[in-house]
Amino acid sequence: GHGGTGLGLPIVAGIAARHGGRACYAASEEPGARFVIELPVIELPKEE
Repeated sequence: GHGGTGLGLPIVAGIAARHGGRACYAASEEPGARFVIELPVIELPKEE
């Protein structure tokens, strides 16, 4: 694997939180890593 600073997920989680969502690591039985980013869906007002 490639080394890193370990800051990626906290940065992404902070951005997601500012948009009302969340980001996390999700355990998986498959090889590799699985990351989940959830953001809320908003409805925009209809143009008249």
